[in-house]
Amino acid sequence: VLPLVEVRSHDNRCDLVFGPIKHPSLNKLIAHCAHFLEDLKYEGLCSFELFDTGKKLLVNETAPRVHNT
Repeated sequence: VLPLVEVRSHDNRCDLVFGPIKHPSLNKLIAHCAHFLEDLKYEGLCSFELFDTGKKLLVNETAPRVHNT
């Protein structure tokens, strides 16, 4: 698991990325994501795009990160 980063965008363009960011619900979310990937028998790297509601993190999108070497 890589550290969380915050992305600030304007007009659909990334203006700023900074981190690492700490969030109180991160460990719980990591456990849920790991369970999800285990159920799929997923092998490899997968990214999760998150939204911070202020109280919890919500998964907006998942995307496999494959490399054809």
